[in-house]
Amino acid sequence: MRCIACDVELTDYEATRRFAGSQEFVDLCNRCAAVSLDDSDVVDRADLRTLADLEEMVYHEQDWELDIRTGTVDGDLSEV
Repeated sequence: MRCIACDVELTDYEATRRFAGSQEFVDLCNRCAAVSLDDSDVVDRADLRTLADLEEMVYHEQDWELDIRTGTVDGDLSEV
């Protein structure tokens, strides 16, 4: 299965994530889900999370914080 937004292959954890209300599959990778979804909207299987899933989620959260605080598009890149 692949992410419907960026077309990367989903891990088992990503592929089993569902919307809380409708129980439909989310079909988004961790990066796309972090930008698009609120954690309370999703039901996941924590037992399927790997270290790679956790690292990717934390990395993207830190990157998102940089973007918000600096007001730039990429956070750590200077505007020209």
